[in-house]
Order: sequence, then structure tokens, then C-alpha cells
Amino acid sequence: MTPGKGIMGLRIVTRDGGGLSFLRSLFRLFGYWLSTLLYGLGYLWIAIDNRREAWHDKVAKTAVIYVWDAHPSTRSLGSVVRAAGDMEPEDAEEDLVLRN
Repeated sequence: MTPGKGIMGLRIVTRDGGGLSFLRSLFRLFGYWLSTLLYGLGYLWIAIDNRREAWHDKVAKTAVIYVWDAHPSTRSLGSVVRAAGDMEPEDAEEDLVLRN
């Protein structure tokens, strides 16, 4: 695990949830180079891919998972707005301040 992934609460696993082997790590490293050499298109691919996988994930057949409770679906602006819609206006404003 890299320090950045540790801080963000992310882990790299195989698509079936197992740990990475040395060979699979090398494939992933090759994918990093491929993504970078082609003008970063491999990283931008995340934005249009349904599974949100970069090219290095596809090459190595890996997935990035959250290992702590900071899932984007519960921390997104949309979920805050939806939660605020269920409250009285003054309660929603107070809750929004507390979340930030």
C-alpha cells in the first residue's frame, strides 16, 4: 500500500477480492506506464468507464476498494442535499455546517 492510498483509505485487490501477487503488481506497473505515456488517457478513462477502472486496473485485472467508511455515495454533495431535503430549513442549514 502506498502512503497516499493509506491516507485515502484505499486498497488494491484482485477482481475477486484477493491480494496482489508480484506478477500482477508488475502488470499494474506496466499499465501505469502505458497510461502515462499516452498523454494520461489511461487515467482519464476512469471518468468514462462504468466500473471506474483506469487502464492499469484493466491490464492487471485489479480493483480499487475503500477500506474505511468514506464511500463517495454517502459523502457526496447530492446525498447531503437529499438529507437536507428531509429536514426543516433551519435544521438543514445547521446540519450542513456540522458536516463541513
